[in-house]
Amino acid sequence: MSKKKQKKGEDKKTLSKRINDILIVLSAVAKGDFSRYCEIKNLEKPDSLDALSLGINMMISDLGTYARDLEKNIAEFNTKTEELEKMNKIFMGRELKMVELKEEIAELKSRLEKSEKNSV
Repeated sequence: MSKKKQKKGEDKKTLSKRINDILIVLSAVAKGDFSRYCEIKNLEKPDSLDALSLGINMMISDLGTYARDLEKNIAEFNTKTEELEKMNKIFMGRELKMVELKEEIAELKSRLEKSEKNSV
């Protein structure tokens, strides 16, 4: 086999491995692992896969930031929701007590009026 054909075969293997490595990283990112990044072989003279890897890495970084921000916002939302639920229970209890007291006042008024009628 000529050296040229051997070199071409190695290039195909290298290219295939690099593409496979990118796919592995993308699969991990799709599952929520934003700690994985694509390897860049040559930053000084990037080839097409290096440029692609760089773009993917920037996207992964942004996605990780968005995911952390989203988790923080969800935690804040849950805290505020719990606070609102507690306040709602307090207010509902207060409203029920107000209804109870209004009924008691109405009952006492009724008794007082009957008592006044009977004493007249």
